[in-house]
Amino acid sequence: MSLVQRAQQSRAGLQNAAKGLLTLSGVKTILFYYVLSRYFLKAYRHVIATGMKQSVTDTWKWATLNVILLSIRFVPSARRKVELEMARVRSDIRAKLIPQGPRVVRHLSLPPDGKSVDWIVGEMQRMDDESEKTDAWKDGKVSGAIYHGGDDVQAVIMAAMERYCVSNPLHPDVFPAVRKMEAEVVAMCLRM
Repeated sequence: MSLVQRAQQSRAGLQNAAKGLLTLSGVKTILFYYVLSRYFLKAYRHVIATGMKQSVTDTWKWATLNVILLSIRFVPSARRKVELEMARVRSDIRAKLIPQGPRVVRHLSLPPDGKSVDWIVGEMQRMDDESEKTDAWKDGKVSGAIYHGGDDVQAVIMAAMERYCVSNPLHPDVFPAVRKMEAEVVAMCLRM
């Protein structure tokens, strides 16, 4: 066989291989090997980073968790149990967060006429009374949600709110004091 014939034969082989890869089966094969190589690379990096023993332990935990999650999803009795528990939790959350009962008044649309300041303040008081009143936040009993510095700090906050409640820091030409305070707070935080 001459060199020209070998070149023609190998060219034909490459063309056939390229045609095979452009079919749906070829694309699926390429995709399969791509995904397989990604998982292999991920596993290799995990073994290098954590060691063989830890990698086997992590793989076992991952497989166990997935089997449990699949059983919850596809086993009807487990699925019902999870759905019942989720419904109970939703109901508990609604009961704690949404005031209910005959005393509760809901304002779902704007009133036809404006209301007085006294009426609005009274409505706010009534809304506070509708739910369970708790002052635990004043004693620092609410973790990570409220930072109450005392009545003197609250008085300063209220004075600032009264003075700057309609200000907009995006207009420093109109509200230069707000921009100045914001810059000072940022500077203080940077020096902490």
